[in-house]
Parts: sequence; C-alpha cells; structure tokens
Amino acid sequence: MTFCLLTVILGCLYFQESLQQMEDKPLVTIFYEPLCPYSQRFITNILYPVYANLGTYIQVDFIPYGIVKRQKVNNDWTYECQHGPEECAISKLQVCGIAKAGDQNSHMEYVYCIEHDIDTAHDIQTLAHCASKLELSEDEVLKCAEGPEGDKLFGLLGDKQQTLAPGLNGVPTVYINNTNLDNYTALKKAVCDVLHNNPEVCSENSQE
Repeated sequence: MTFCLLTVILGCLYFQESLQQMEDKPLVTIFYEPLCPYSQRFITNILYPVYANLGTYIQVDFIPYGIVKRQKVNNDWTYECQHGPEECAISKLQVCGIAKAGDQNSHMEYVYCIEHDIDTAHDIQTLAHCASKLELSEDEVLKCAEGPEGDKLFGLLGDKQQTLAPGLNGVPTVYINNTNLDNYTALKKAVCDVLHNNPEVCSENSQE
C-alpha cells in the first residue's frame, strides 16, 4: 500500500511539474516513440542542438509514448507499442529516469544518450548506462522500468498524452505552449518567434 501511494505521489508530482509553465519560458512538449527513426533523428539532430543554444530560455517536456494500444486484462493494463515490446521497455526506462531525478539539462542528456545509443542497442539493460546522466544507478532505473512503478508511470504518460494531444496519429509531434508546430524541423525558428527577450542566437542567419 505504501509503495503504491509513493508511486502515485511521485508520478503526480512529476506530471504536475512538467505541465506547469513559467511565464517567461515557452513550453516545448515532445511526443515521440523511442524506436521511431524520425523521433530519433529529431531528438539527436534537431532538438539537442537547439537546446544547446536555447535551453536556458525554454522548458522541455518529454512524452515517450506515441501510438500505443492498451487494454485492461484482469485489472492490469497491458501495452502494445508501435515498434514492439522493446519500445515499451525503453519508454518506461526514459520516464522512470526523468521522474526520479535530475533537472531539465540532465533530462535532455539522458534522453539524448538513449536515443543516440539505440542505433547499437535496443535492450534496456545496455541503455541503462545512460542513468549516469541523472546521477542515478543503472539498477535504480532498471528496477523502476521493469516493475510496477514503470507500468504506473507509463500509464500516467498515456493519460497525459490523451489530455494534451487527443487523437495523436504521428510522431514526432511538437507543441509549443500547447500549440502544434506544423514543421518540427523548424524548431529553432519557432522557439525564437515566441521568445520576447530575443537572445543573440536567434539573430543568426541559420535557424534549424
């Protein structure tokens, strides 16, 4: 009972925090699937470099869920991810790490580490080494991802996506301040367009 309560509190605190939006920082919400090639390329080639330049000006909310079929069997939820059970496991690994520790910068490094290394490994036992980006142990994130806590957090993630982006039919999908960005490859320009303090990087000719 204590474990269940702690899990619910942990999940609620995480999702409540990620939904809150500071007045001076646009909220960039990323809906993606860890094993989707388009999601991988967006995170590693577009989001990560943009964040390197503009991370101090924005909030980033990671939603590693996407197109998932779920159903209740004997009072337990089962999940079928678009790219198979490995993808569900990796999503749980990501949400567990993000929920458990670190600030936004370490969350970015953690997700980038996993998405970058997915090219050579799909098993969470190998990818768990990225937990070092959060100053967590591999065992800690694996215990969460492989157990009921990971299932609970993954379910909350699905509920959150349904609330923010009902009817989502493709990934990656990017929202800025809860508005869908039609062309996610133009992330830098879109972020600069909503910033009021006009950082110098936004004046550069090249806007990915």
